[in-house]
Amino acid sequence: MVNVKLKKLVFAFAASLALFSTTALAEEGPDQQQILKELADRAAGSQAILDAIQSGASPEEVQEMLDGLDPVDYAELGLSAPGGDRDASMAGSMGILTRPDSGSLAEEFARLQMELAQSSKDNAGSYMKEIQRLQSEQKQAGNFLNRARQLQKQAETTRKGAPMPEDMKYYLDTNKLSYPKGGAGQLYSADQWKTVANSLDGFITKMGTEVQKLMVNVQNSVGDYNSYTQGASSSLQSYTKGQSLFSEQGGGVGTTPIATSVILGVLIGMFIMWGIMKKKSRGDKTEERS
Repeated sequence: MVNVKLKKLVFAFAASLALFSTTALAEEGPDQQQILKELADRAAGSQAILDAIQSGASPEEVQEMLDGLDPVDYAELGLSAPGGDRDASMAGSMGILTRPDSGSLAEEFARLQMELAQSSKDNAGSYMKEIQRLQSEQKQAGNFLNRARQLQKQAETTRKGAPMPEDMKYYLDTNKLSYPKGGAGQLYSADQWKTVANSLDGFITKMGTEVQKLMVNVQNSVGDYNSYTQGASSSLQSYTKGQSLFSEQGGGVGTTPIATSVILGVLIGMFIMWGIMKKKSRGDKTEERS
């Protein structure tokens, strides 16, 4: 995964070098500010999720906020969809530099950032699904735990053993949980029911620990989404500022100053991506050690 991202990073850098030979220009489109606003809204939405996680929001609350985070709509953002026609001009939607042999640098880099952002959001969604599965499993195990404790009290009160229900036995066997084994119709004493209850309680605790780890993964993925989205915005803003500062009389703009401003934006975005991948690399090494 990291190697794929590094290849994309190299592609973005190579595209930035090619920009210096660009001669074709596009007029500033009226939708530029709207596109930047859409990116800013996405960044703000992901930051709100990060703040909620930091504040101890429940998985249900985080899931609801994640569902409300709009998916990447390339048409809405004025970008070609991945794998689409990259030769198309952006003049009508983003007003950024175009090259006759490929899409503009700003388009390519923004698309790259948003593809990575969408991938991060998808990862967060996958982690949330696993959290939901574990929570459902915790609930079922909790029901069996309550029944085991009730049977434990019954055995203590009557001073007679109580048989284990078949569905409980099946659940314990399916999840490979330890409990006192016996023949059909065996009566379990209060101490034996305590052993069953402890086994179920430990299983629930283990799943709770897994949920916490997955929430950390969700937080990291949403953080990546936030960084990639801001990187795409920085790239486009750098071009817009360059256009504004270096525009010539009559509406034309000079290629070299704009190229310089876009390159700065690209480098900033690449630095953000490098930081994210370095953090992930350290996390992978830590997991391998553990």
